Amino acid sequence: MGVLDNLTGMAAGGNMPALMVLGTFQFSLNTIVFQEWARKNKWKWGALERVGQFDALQYLGPENDTLDLPGVLYPKWKGDINSLDTLRSMGDAGQPYQLVDSMGYTQGRWIIEGLDEKQSFHDADGTPKKVEFTLSLKLHDTGDDTDDGSAILSQASSATAAASSADASAVSGFSSLVSTVQKNASAALGTLKSAVQQVQIAVAPVINEAASVVGAVNRSIAMVNDVRNAATNIEQQVKAAGNIAGALSGAKTLLGKVSALGVQGTSATAVIGNVSSIVGGIPQAAQSALQTANAATVGATAMLNSTQSDVKSFISTYT
Repeated sequence: MGVLDNLTGMAAGGNMPALMVLGTFQFSLNTIVFQEWARKNKWKWGALERVGQFDALQYLGPENDTLDLPGVLYPKWKGDINSLDTLRSMGDAGQPYQLVDSMGYTQGRWIIEGLDEKQSFHDADGTPKKVEFTLSLKLHDTGDDTDDGSAILSQASSATAAASSADASAVSGFSSLVSTVQKNASAALGTLKSAVQQVQIAVAPVINEAASVVGAVNRSIAMVNDVRNAATNIEQQVKAAGNIAGALSGAKTLLGKVSALGVQGTSATAVIGNVSSIVGGIPQAAQSALQTANAATVGATAMLNSTQSDVKSFISTYT
């Protein structure tokens, strides 16, 4: 199989087609995509100054070509911001890398001379929605004594397949997390709605404060519904991204949502506790209904805490 066949075969195997391969790093929609290819060639000429005449010039040979690859990454849509760290690690290694373009032609061996990164439009958790970058390369040698790039593309293909497997695992793991959230939310909602009915039947006819208790339980219901709906919407975004970066971004968004709602859950329990402490001499059925309402809001808060713990564990696994 030829070099070009190897490149197009990546797409046929379910992976994104490669725009370019540097070493074993593949530029594609699943990693990063450059928007421009700016290559500069220069030639060296030695100059000998002469009185009253132009300098005498002698050709000394070509200078090392430079190649600038600017691009834009949108982590919540497509691509992987961690790819920039991969390129940094390659630069730290201090090694030249074979460069193979999208047509399968080798362009010689290049060093990573610089990497500029500019982040903007950050979410509350610090995740950028837009990342601009410029990768700067310098030609090390023409690579005439190296192979035709087939081995490098084969390694890149294997690396891409492994990355695709990891992406699928992350997306599947996030879906499992959402399924757990949905299950726990349904159970909590059933308990909360039952508590509202008991308060309306047993407490409302006895004390005026029953309205405050019902309001507190309803706030817990709204809180659980918010978590459930957020998890469902975020799952759709994660599936659309289809990679680890999207799954981690979704998990961080969900974690922020859950953390923000935590205060709402504890305040509902506090309201019911205050009502229970100021009323006395009410029928046993009313006391039992207040206890049920308190337990239901405590359970809703526990559901939030459990979700928060599960999401943190997910983030730790795939970071």
